[in-house]
Amino acid sequence: MFTILTLFILVIGFTGHTQEPLVHKKKIFRGENNRLYINKDLPVYIRVAASPDDSAESWLLFSETSQKFTNPMYLDAEGWNSLRSPSAVDTVTKKLVMPVQDIVFELYTDGIAPVTQLRYTGAQSFSAPGKKFFGREQRIELTVRDENSGVDKTYFSLNKKPWSVYDSAIHIKDEGEYEFKYYTVDNVGNAETIKSDKFQLDLTPPVSSHRVEGLTQKNVLSKNATILLQSEDNLSGVNKIYYSIDDGSFVSYTRPIPVSLFRDGEAKLSYYAVDNVGNKEETKSIGAFSSSQFASGDANNPVFDFYIDRLPPEVSIEVMGDKFEATNLVYISERSQLKLNSTDDKSGVQAVYYSYNNFLTREEYSGPFAPLLKGNIRFSYNAIDYVDNASQAKTQNLFLDHTIPVTQIKFEGPRFINRDTLFISSKTKVVLDAKDTGSGIKYIHYSLNEEGKNVFSGPFSLENQGIHSIHYYAADNVNNTETKKSQVVYADNDPPVIHFHFSVEQIGEKTLRDETFSIYPSNAKLYIAATDNLSGGEKLEYSLNGAARRNLIPIEKLVPGNYEVEIFAGDALGNSSSRLVKFAIEK
Repeated sequence: MFTILTLFILVIGFTGHTQEPLVHKKKIFRGENNRLYINKDLPVYIRVAASPDDSAESWLLFSETSQKFTNPMYLDAEGWNSLRSPSAVDTVTKKLVMPVQDIVFELYTDGIAPVTQLRYTGAQSFSAPGKKFFGREQRIELTVRDENSGVDKTYFSLNKKPWSVYDSAIHIKDEGEYEFKYYTVDNVGNAETIKSDKFQLDLTPPVSSHRVEGLTQKNVLSKNATILLQSEDNLSGVNKIYYSIDDGSFVSYTRPIPVSLFRDGEAKLSYYAVDNVGNKEETKSIGAFSSSQFASGDANNPVFDFYIDRLPPEVSIEVMGDKFEATNLVYISERSQLKLNSTDDKSGVQAVYYSYNNFLTREEYSGPFAPLLKGNIRFSYNAIDYVDNASQAKTQNLFLDHTIPVTQIKFEGPRFINRDTLFISSKTKVVLDAKDTGSGIKYIHYSLNEEGKNVFSGPFSLENQGIHSIHYYAADNVNNTETKKSQVVYADNDPPVIHFHFSVEQIGEKTLRDETFSIYPSNAKLYIAATDNLSGGEKLEYSLNGAARRNLIPIEKLVPGNYEVEIFAGDALGNSSSRLVKFAIEK
């Protein structure tokens, strides 16, 4: 028969010798269905009684024919044996039962000890030469097999402690080396030979660490750096090291980890080790952390802040002084200086280089400087950091503008030059026109009569009568400024003054429709003229009684009648005036 005990109950202690089994008396055992089992080594005596009571009088049965082998008698067959009577008698009628049959009394002998099997469950195991290791949650289970009378008790001893009765799986909680001995006794006292096994309980995880190769500038790693992981375990040994990059999935560590696998800037490496019985180390992390994330002195989370500098420095050009930005081109002046600004937030800037109009020649930048060339300059620059990350060369097209603008003054509209004097009127537009072969005109400034400073934005006129001085100059977009120029002009906005007189005196007056007319004789001539104080007269005409204009002077050969003469005068600048003369001619 088989007996399997797997209940998880605390064991019960028994005292006894730790190297030898306890003394177990050989005995008779009545089992299920009233089967009677007897240890095969025990003698057998048969007694008969006339009553089933245990206290009834009984007589020892002697054999006449087999006296030599009885009292005591020994049973030789393992297991089933029998005592027989050749004829069965009915218990009621007391008559022979037909057909004739035997009465059989079964008796079971048991001379074979149980067989106990040891099984470890619940924990990961690992075997090394001469050693056996188990991890957490290890349980020892004993399974017993017995063919006849059945199992009475199973005993075990741990590290030579007193024997204890096994009735459930054994859970050992403390790390260490153990020797486990065990055996089983059946119900008739057959004791199994002591068995033993040795093992070691490993509850301590490995201890891992990292090492960086290629740390070149403080805690900044170059693009060629690698991180090495190593782990130690004093018991079952290290099985594997696992690592995770930037919070990704954990993978098995087999070779140094290139930093090229990490993201730029704030990288993170997490790692842990597992030993051969499944003890897992607490995850450790290194990377671009703030030290405040970890408790100071926490051995499980040592702080090692590092940065991976895979990016080259940032470099830019700055024009100090005069500059003007156009499409794909920056104009500068001879007064300008070039400044190269470079930053690197990891390892730092080691050097900045520049060249112009020649990529093969590189100069190391040490401070602001003025370019040596004029005109178009193809200026290139880059920088390198302390872990040899070099930025791509940038190019800036420059134009060193050293030319000065040239401004001309122009007059659009009425103008007149008399000897060295330029006359203009309020209708004349003053235009300032500046030219520049470099960065272009930034502004034109002018002033009138050396008062104030105006920005020229379009043609303007001089409204005030008299002489004026116009001062003007231009500047280009990089502040190259022209020497101030001047122009004197005379603004003549007054028309000519018209004069007239008759060649004879008037001979009378008359009134017609409330209007008085001077009367002149028929031989009278009318003389007209105009005077102008500045630019002078250019045109004098008249219209006689609304007829077409004429310029024939004097006006003569007038026939008797009433006359209206409209006189028109204009100067050289187009300033004009008119005057109406009314008179009459009589004989």
